Amino acid sequence: MTAAPSRAIEALTVDGLSVSFTVAAAGWPRRKRQVGTLAAVSDVSFTLAPGEGLGVVGESGCGKSTLARAIAGLAQPTSGVVRLGNQTLSSRRSRSTSRRIQMVFQDPASSLNPRMTVRSMLTEILRVHEIVDRSQVGQRLEELMRMVELPPGVLDQRPRALSGGQRQRVGIARALAPLPELIILDEAIASLDVSVQAAVLQLLRTLQGELGLAMIFISHDLSAVRGLCARVAVMYLGRIVEVGPVEEVLARPAHPYTRALIAAEPSLDETRLPGAAGLAGEPPSAINLPTGCAFRNRCPVAQDSCADSVPTLNPDAHHDQACFFPIDTVVPAASQA
Repeated sequence: MTAAPSRAIEALTVDGLSVSFTVAAAGWPRRKRQVGTLAAVSDVSFTLAPGEGLGVVGESGCGKSTLARAIAGLAQPTSGVVRLGNQTLSSRRSRSTSRRIQMVFQDPASSLNPRMTVRSMLTEILRVHEIVDRSQVGQRLEELMRMVELPPGVLDQRPRALSGGQRQRVGIARALAPLPELIILDEAIASLDVSVQAAVLQLLRTLQGELGLAMIFISHDLSAVRGLCARVAVMYLGRIVEVGPVEEVLARPAHPYTRALIAAEPSLDETRLPGAAGLAGEPPSAINLPTGCAFRNRCPVAQDSCADSVPTLNPDAHHDQACFFPIDTVVPAASQA
């Protein structure tokens, strides 16, 4: 192996993170007339220990990707802070701080430069961040290929010559190249075949164990979250509504929304009719949220008092949940399959 410098891995702290976007009127003339403010992420707080895996789940549009981009420094937070150890990371990050958190995106075909070979892409990262001496670049590139279980010949290929699974492994190698402390995977297996998904998940588990990497794994696949992550956070309309150890949250969900997500998970053991998950209707507009609990109009246990205030995360007997009327029953075994 090359003499890549060691790095001290520190805990991630996200404190009160919010991201909002101004929505302008459409049509002609093109005047920036403000229609409203879209709250993509609202007051999100959590910690992530070194080497820990956190799954983030929720419906499309709930703010998972925006949260990931804000943590990685690719989106401007409206408020709140992101810290690694004792260092607060601003949205405009220096070269030395930007390398500490890296992302792997959903579509490797669009996230990799089609004009560059894999060797050129990775070499540029190693040189910009000064990871190894110039004389050791070639050796380090081959080491990165071994880490993601690709043959060295891939280095001289362009992305279009690779399969989807190979491209995603290159995306993982690119994220590993600057020696990050945290990797954020945003639906990183969603575009892959099922057999390839399993291989990539096994690779991520191996890397997590060998390198001590912390990971934030964003996915709609609860089974993948179970296999990779120690904890899971459930998001709804920009807020975390439940968070805790993955086995406890998915076996004993306290929030009705989490229960509905689990009930909607595909199962080979039973036939489910449309609407059997108990989650009716569409989420309200993020520009015009209802008062109180944003989930109350779809919630089977909502009361009139749910409109009075926004529930915050509170610990119960098992984990943290944000519901005025939490459920304390075990999910049936068939729903956990």
